Amino acid sequence: MRNHITVSGKPYTEIPREMTKAGNRITMQSTKQFLYNNGYISADDLNNPNCNYSVVAQGIYNAFCDGVLSLNATKQDGVKNFTPIRVSSGLSGKLDAVIAISTISLVNKFCLARMKNNELVCSKCYVPESLRIDGILAYTQNMYVLTHYDLSDHTEWIPEINAAWTARQIEKKLKKAKADGKIEISDAEMTEILNKKPLCRLESMGDIACTLQAKNYLTIANSNDDTDFALWTKNPAVLAYAIDETGKPGNLSTVLSMSRKNQLDPAAYIERYKKYFDHAFVVADDKNVIDGFLSESGFYPCRCDHFSCIRCRRCYMHDNPAFDCAVEKLRDKKIK
Repeated sequence: MRNHITVSGKPYTEIPREMTKAGNRITMQSTKQFLYNNGYISADDLNNPNCNYSVVAQGIYNAFCDGVLSLNATKQDGVKNFTPIRVSSGLSGKLDAVIAISTISLVNKFCLARMKNNELVCSKCYVPESLRIDGILAYTQNMYVLTHYDLSDHTEWIPEINAAWTARQIEKKLKKAKADGKIEISDAEMTEILNKKPLCRLESMGDIACTLQAKNYLTIANSNDDTDFALWTKNPAVLAYAIDETGKPGNLSTVLSMSRKNQLDPAAYIERYKKYFDHAFVVADDKNVIDGFLSESGFYPCRCDHFSCIRCRRCYMHDNPAFDCAVEKLRDKKIK
């Protein structure tokens, strides 16, 4: 069953809203009640306050697939048009002032399988402890839309990034961080940043699940020339297939994310997909190991350390003469 698309208004109107001090909002419990009433979770999950988030996310995804939960096209901050694709603009940490379009690992079979392997960095996935119910709903809706609809046939759904709005937010956030003493930045550097394209990260909470999703990301980048995109993936074969079919947009940087901490994936594996990627990305549980193994790898090393993407921009550079590598300290999060 295809979903009914509504424009504007409150999203997810099928889910009961509970009156709270913050206003009329959807809560985790009201979402679980909706899923239970429609047969998507068990009574045990409904009554368990520590119910696994994957169970809730999978129930939401199945409700989208069955048409029980309808899509909602809304006008969002940083986007010019009404679209059912959720665009995140309130990110924090190193992604502050960066916008993002992402799905969710909790309903991605590729991610879920890797999260069970303790040898992989995916076993330390931070997503389950990073999201509230509104985030789970938004990213799961993205998962459904991007894996079921070809945006080439639904061009009106392609998010139109509002570069001017994004630039104003960047300036506002940088000035506040400077005034609060959190960063040191000269007026010249701030002007240089504001004169550059805004940044959009593709996949911050999940990964590519299928070729259609990969093609849709290429379509989104192709439709927003005034924005620089970067796409992280541990599923290079799917992205490579999509690029072979449609080509790689000039404003898209692709990042091959390594599977294990403190090391690059096998050389033959990297060499096989190297032509499709601009960068590699490694996580380390001890940042003191970074310089050593990267200097021996033949890649130009870049230390990430949760700095500021909007100031660094290296992962978003898509015209580098050499395939380089960024390294980030592992966030030790246990899966809920």
